[in-house]
Amino acid sequence: MGLNFLLLTSDATLLKIIQSVLAVTVGLHLRTDAASAHGTSARRRLDGFVIDCDDVSWSSRCARQDTQQPPNKQSVIVAS
Repeated sequence: MGLNFLLLTSDATLLKIIQSVLAVTVGLHLRTDAASAHGTSARRRLDGFVIDCDDVSWSSRCARQDTQQPPNKQSVIVAS
């Protein structure tokens, strides 16, 4: 079983870079808004979050809430 990450961004350049690097080796769940990212994290166990805080409204709040969910308490967050 591979790793599962959630990428929260609407920046097309960042999306292409992350996809080219990670999509081959990990399961990547792409979201462009905090609400759908939160919904995904509530339904799935994720090993990590990559969050573009400058680009998406409420992204830092989403990160705090999502890692409080029981399946994701041990998840890694990379936020910028």
